Amino acid sequence: MSWLRGGLLSDTARGRQADALLTMIPSASPAIAGGDFNTWLGPAEPAWRKFAARFPDTPREPLAPTFHDRLVLDHLFFDVPDDWGVMQFVAGDAYGSDHHPVVGLLLQRR
Repeated sequence: MSWLRGGLLSDTARGRQADALLTMIPSASPAIAGGDFNTWLGPAEPAWRKFAARFPDTPREPLAPTFHDRLVLDHLFFDVPDDWGVMQFVAGDAYGSDHHPVVGLLLQRR
């Protein structure tokens, strides 16, 4: 049972993974990060909070479920220049996957 708590469902392990990935992304540059973060606990998870802190332009409204129509495990995080905005949404079709893709749009402000 320890492999379950310490590995598969571990928010601590995902927090460490987030730390490792964030060290590879320059802090002073615009960036977009996305993927299946497996953040079962959503914004309560350390990994989610760390990415949200690094990517301040991430929309804060909750996404529709991305996994089996129940959980939001997939995310896009945004840090864009001041004259840009972002939008994101979950595609209605999973295209044969067990996850629905998250689509991000970059919008230049005028």
